[in-house]
Amino acid sequence: MPEVAGRVVTINLQEGKFVKQGVLLVNCLTTICRRALKIDGAIGRSPSKRKKRQAELLKVSGISQSDYDQAVLQIHSINADIEIIKAQLRKTEVLAPFDGLIGLRTISIGAEVTPGMALATIRQVRQLKLDFSVPEKYSNE
Repeated sequence: MPEVAGRVVTINLQEGKFVKQGVLLVNCLTTICRRALKIDGAIGRSPSKRKKRQAELLKVSGISQSDYDQAVLQIHSINADIEIIKAQLRKTEVLAPFDGLIGLRTISIGAEVTPGMALATIRQVRQLKLDFSVPEKYSNE
């Protein structure tokens, strides 16, 4: 099941195929997150250079400690934003929760999915649980 709403762009759900835990099954498109990550990445490079220059200026008393601290704070803020966006991007990927066989899939490429929507079933084939009752007359005493 996906964690976020989006449009399905890749599917690795071949019915009857065995998959290992952690394999990417479905990827949803979230252009807003990808664009934001590119923007933050570009912005993040500029303050890093600024921090380096200001560190050199601070050594020769060319700027105040306050200006240097402000540049460092800005870099930390941008890096935190980038980490948040990366976490959101990870939510667009549906990974196999355990080893198993893929059953019938309920989506195709281009489908709009919502959180909690069943995309396919995966069945564990190595572990089988049976629950049955035996009449008392057939039990060994």
